[in-house]
Amino acid sequence: MATRQFLTAPDGGLYNSYSNGGRPEAVTEGLGTRWELEQIALRLWPSATTIQGLITAVFDLVEKHGVRAEQVKTLRVSLGKTAFDMHGGFGRYKGKFEALLSTHYAAAAILHDRELTLAQFEPARYNDPKLVRFAAEQVEVKCDPSLVGVQAVVEAVTTSGGTLAVRCDTPKGAPENPLTRAEIEAKFRTYAKARLSAARVEEVLGIVARLEELSSTRTLMDALRVEK
Repeated sequence: MATRQFLTAPDGGLYNSYSNGGRPEAVTEGLGTRWELEQIALRLWPSATTIQGLITAVFDLVEKHGVRAEQVKTLRVSLGKTAFDMHGGFGRYKGKFEALLSTHYAAAAILHDRELTLAQFEPARYNDPKLVRFAAEQVEVKCDPSLVGVQAVVEAVTTSGGTLAVRCDTPKGAPENPLTRAEIEAKFRTYAKARLSAARVEEVLGIVARLEELSSTRTLMDALRVEK
């Protein structure tokens, strides 16, 4: 049993041991009402931070307008200067590293596959001639100095002559645009299936959903063990 004064006890509290007494009131402010873990970012996609806004915008384009790759004549992407300088020059990417950095490839992969997971960054996928050609010839990336940070604008010029536009100011997964529980569970299912059976995956999700009722963490740890 630890002392109730583990932060402030004069003869060994953390604040007295390592500083001049500190400000324990700052540590306990909002205790039980403010949850800092709600302010962390959770990404859905294995790609660079700076193009998470662009990725969000392309997914919004796909999900809101139902547009498919074969319906897109040209995809125009606008990024802020920093994002453009870092990720706008890989229209003809070479290898996995450049594919991970490429705005052109991310947009092309999402339009074709309607997903962006580690599978899209395997050689068999990023070297697919159809994707390579689409990224190089049908995705246009330009710098828009009015955009800052991860902001992005995507315009799809369709084969029928129309234009569909989507803007992203806050990427999916940021505290201001958090993932839903369903999205988090879907991500877990995507990557856990390589190590766990479908039944075990659902068992883990069920345990986490009722974490307050968990009597021992051993139950969760055992469920997460790779099955032999």
